[in-house]
Amino acid sequence: MLKVEALTPLLAKVAVLNQRKRAEDIYAAVTQGCERADSPSMAQSLCEHVISMCHPRAWGDRDVAGFDSLTEWPQYLAELSHVAQTCWNQLSEHSGANPL
Repeated sequence: MLKVEALTPLLAKVAVLNQRKRAEDIYAAVTQGCERADSPSMAQSLCEHVISMCHPRAWGDRDVAGFDSLTEWPQYLAELSHVAQTCWNQLSEHSGANPL
């Protein structure tokens, strides 16, 4: 169960990676991070980590099962990064921080 509800969209977006070859660790890292986050600052830290890992030199250099064309995996990572940024901004609205 999530303690920080603002992470719900991030958890929903990463659900597609469950049981995908070469993406299981991404799924586990994000879902476990969402479950462990028990404060807005921890949730924002997770969002920042996801955004940074969606870079082509991090998670972007994988050949993930189910993403067949050359553009599907980078497009998915761009969408995942956007969801993480949206979650971060939603959390920042309540803390007074500037949006990303």
